[in-house]
Amino acid sequence: MQLQNAIKEFKTTLQVNNAYGYASMVLSIDGSTAAPVASVQHRAETMSFFAGLRHERLTAPETGELLAFLDEHKKELDELTAREVHLVKKNRDQMSKIPAQEYVAYVSLLSRADVSWKQAKAENEFSIFQSDLEQIISTNIKLAGYYDSSKKPYDALLNEYEKDLTTQTLDAFFAQLRQTIVPLVHQISEKPQLDDSFLHGCFPVHLQAALSQDAMDLIGIDKNRCTLTTTEHPFTGGFSRNDVRMTTHYYPEHLAYALYSTIHEGGHALYELGMAERLTGSPANGGASMAMHESQSRFYENIIGRSRPFMDLLLPLLRRHFPDVFASVDADMLYKAVNRSEPSLIRTEAD
Repeated sequence: MQLQNAIKEFKTTLQVNNAYGYASMVLSIDGSTAAPVASVQHRAETMSFFAGLRHERLTAPETGELLAFLDEHKKELDELTAREVHLVKKNRDQMSKIPAQEYVAYVSLLSRADVSWKQAKAENEFSIFQSDLEQIISTNIKLAGYYDSSKKPYDALLNEYEKDLTTQTLDAFFAQLRQTIVPLVHQISEKPQLDDSFLHGCFPVHLQAALSQDAMDLIGIDKNRCTLTTTEHPFTGGFSRNDVRMTTHYYPEHLAYALYSTIHEGGHALYELGMAERLTGSPANGGASMAMHESQSRFYENIIGRSRPFMDLLLPLLRRHFPDVFASVDADMLYKAVNRSEPSLIRTEAD
């Protein structure tokens, strides 16, 4: 096999895999945002079909031979191609350990579970989601064994998001944080609480949506390359630097939730929008790690979005959309309100 022919064949494989992934992600985002509830079964079947194709193509013997050949000649490859070979080879090695039928079934389960979770949340009835959740947990424990049977299940799964990070490291890290944070929370709770009452009331969703669009402009998001829709639990997905999808969730009685959700997801979006053009369609696209991605969203949400200088930019937008509420609110009042700290079972509300 000649090296140039092998590289050409590999790049074609990347294009096909990217097409499958793109189609699956579009279906997933549609299911979480605009698709009718009754569409879940057909969508799950279609996503399972794509998952089966990806698994079959990636684990095929000829793919293994191609990757092995390119890995042998990795010093002759350009930096990006060498990295792509490494990532695809790693993915193949892992996927080869998972039976195709189990992989396809898991993709279908996740699609169905998203619907049952939404229904359970809306009706405040855990039993609606319980069976799917149990299956997701048991499947992940099984997947962890496929990934690395020498590790505890959580360590094997954690390694998928942050390479070489372990529960032992995290336990020590959180124990250290706990020594400072828990006393601090108690100290705050014993003090007079900051007034954030003007952030609670009646805020029509269409006006919040307009505010979110302004917030996107404020932090520099290019709307020709990024859109914002609604979903039950906000997330951001990036296909490429020219196609990023943000979502948020509006509560008519709670203005700050959607506003800071949008700014948080905007941090994710800006990271995706900053990817190099040459990474479009490449497995190297999408960020260095989950922690790196989250650091960008948290940076925009809290370090920038809750800073005192940011209030001078944010307050005019709030007055534009909710003049009756914010006419008597100044920047210092807003700064204190959005930085109010109190315990909550909802992570984004407890920060």
